[in-house]
Amino acid sequence: MPKALAGLGVLDGVPVLPELGAFGPTVAAFVLVATVAGLAIGLVWAVWHLPLCYIPSQTIYYNIPLFGFFVSTAFLSVLHTWLYNNTNRSLLPALLFHTAFNWANGMFPVLESDPASLTLLVMLAAATVAVVAYWGPSTLSRPRSRSDATV
Repeated sequence: MPKALAGLGVLDGVPVLPELGAFGPTVAAFVLVATVAGLAIGLVWAVWHLPLCYIPSQTIYYNIPLFGFFVSTAFLSVLHTWLYNNTNRSLLPALLFHTAFNWANGMFPVLESDPASLTLLVMLAAATVAVVAYWGPSTLSRPRSRSDATV
């Protein structure tokens, strides 16, 4: 990635562009169908990262199976949506989750191994299915009580 663009989406190693530029407003637009919003944002994020899959110096992304990458990004986005909707629509938890996931992939490069990548994909699928099943697909959030509504 050109150095001029490096700071566009990262502030001291924290990916801020996806959350600030797209995540919050897009989830708000799809508030009635949060799971669909999460999946749609995940596919857009996968396309956003797609050029990195063809740059040899981007070791996390380079030469990985694209189907698994798109599916895992969609699952992660649903989990981001769940965090966003359950933290009073704060972008900070989604930002920290994104940063922690990226950092963990750098520290523990599971994506370099097919069995580990498949295990990660299955774990993301299980977490996403559990969240959707428990919290409900339409809002991915707990019902708001009167005390939550008064701010």
